[in-house]
This record gives sequence, C-alpha cells and structure tokens, in this order.
Amino acid sequence: MRDRELKNIIWLISGQSSILHRLWSGILLIFNARYRKEYKELKALWQDMGKYNPHRLDSFKSSKIRNDWSPYIKIAIAASIVILIGLYILALPKAFYIKNSTCKIAQVTLPDNSVIVLDTGATLIYKKSLLLGFNRKVTFSGQGFFHVAKHNGQPFIVNCNNLYVRVLGTKFNIKTHAQQTTVTLVNGKVEVFGFKTLDTSIYMHPSELVQYSSKTGQVKVKTTNPAIQTFWMQHTIKFNNYSLQEISEIFKTYYGKNLTFDDSILKYKHIGGSAPNDNWLLIIKALSYIIHSQYIIHNDTIILKQLNK
Repeated sequence: MRDRELKNIIWLISGQSSILHRLWSGILLIFNARYRKEYKELKALWQDMGKYNPHRLDSFKSSKIRNDWSPYIKIAIAASIVILIGLYILALPKAFYIKNSTCKIAQVTLPDNSVIVLDTGATLIYKKSLLLGFNRKVTFSGQGFFHVAKHNGQPFIVNCNNLYVRVLGTKFNIKTHAQQTTVTLVNGKVEVFGFKTLDTSIYMHPSELVQYSSKTGQVKVKTTNPAIQTFWMQHTIKFNNYSLQEISEIFKTYYGKNLTFDDSILKYKHIGGSAPNDNWLLIIKALSYIIHSQYIIHNDTIILKQLNK
C-alpha cells in the first residue's frame, strides 16, 4: 500500500483527519477492497495497542478510539449518490424532432457533421445527451439524401419504417411512402436489414436500389441511375443523354405517372436538355415535340404515339 494511503488510514482511526480526508477515505472504503482490508487490520491493531500519534510513528498510547468510521461511510455514500444522479441526468438523451414543413428543400447538419437534405414533408429524429453525445442513430420518414461523415469507425444507423440502413461514411437516398421504403446508394457501401421475409442483410453497392414493402414483404434489388433518384434536390431536371425508358422511370418515381410508348423502339431513343421539375405536363409537351409524337393522357397513364405511324 502507498505511504499516503497508509497515513490516511492512521489519521482516520486516530480521529485526527480532516473532513476532506474522511470523505476520501470513506469513498475508498466503499470501492477499494485492498484499502478496506488494510483499514480493518490497522483498526484491530489500534484497538489492541492504543491511540496512534501520527507525529511519532514509533509510539502508541492507550486510549479509546474517539471516532468511528461509519459516519464517513455515510458521507461517502451520500456524495456517491449525488454524483451518480448527476451522471444519470447528464446521460439522459434529449430528442430532436425536425420536420421540413416548407415548400423548399431543407438541409440539416448533425452533431457528427453528417449532412441530411430533407424533401418537403420529410421528418428526422435523433437523440443527444450532454455526457454521451450523439449516438449516430436516427429515425427518418419521407425523402432525404444522406451524406454520412466517418466518425472513429462508429456506424451510422437509419430507422425508416422499421427497415434499417447501417453505414460508416457514404452517400445514399431514402424514400419512404406509405408502407414502401426505397434506398438508393450513390457511393460507398451500406447494409440494409430488418426485412420481415429475409433472415440476412443486403449489402448494397453504388448505383444499386433496394425497394421493400413492409405490407407484402417483397424485396427488390436492381441497378439504377442514382441521378434519377436524387432529381428532387434540383430545381430543374437535366436529361444528360437519357433514354426515354429512364425518363419513364423519372415520371414514375416523382410524378406517379406511367409513361408508355406505342412503339417499344422509342424506349431506347436518347435525348438531352432540361426542364423545370415542377411541371410534368410541360416536360411531356417538350418530349412529344422532340421525338415527333403526340401524347394521350388517361388518368395516370401517358402514351406517346409517333406521328409517322
């Protein structure tokens, strides 16, 4: 045992220790088994030989111990309880609820410097405590683009409709609608898990899309153009030599319209250009002009028919 601890015990059982020494010794008696053992042995020796004088280490005088250590234990216990309560309060997480109620795209920077772009109506919930900080777990609904920062190897987990996405650092898009969740990976690597019908996770690679229906349990994995899934972040749609089949996918994804062609060859025709993304009818008119066709609209179905037929 160190000389300082030995002296503290001697001062404690002789009744000549300060309040600070008593408090510290009481804490050691609770949490330090070696210190507690030495205390019991020296206290027994003290009771046999008399009161110890700390200024003369070679002599003992007969006397009754004036102070019992139990009051100090009580002080130490009370102090420990106060400390534990304080730590508990500091560790309690505070929930942060964010909803984009505007008609514009909103951007949120999380405590770990991850950036989330929120579409209109999207919601994000995360928790943070003063003691433990941000645990890199969020709950999300709606449509959002995640640019996750790396943070000491700690994974970032997104709960979206009870489907989970786990990453370290990457970029991906999430869209939840009713009971369907779509995850599109732009770069990096992510793990998607929590499927009701699958016991294993799906590890995605860039330009892959995972679509899951919690109602039917159906899971679809396919290759996609990430730019198509992230058009919602732009004010205009830019067709960079896209095929009409890819444009058809855009209409299905963003406008809920089925764009079909009377001639299947049209699907492979490529076009370029740009148009505002808030007016799908304007885009259809422009398409029909470019490919020399007419359009027919029936409910949510749009048919493009070539004029030369």
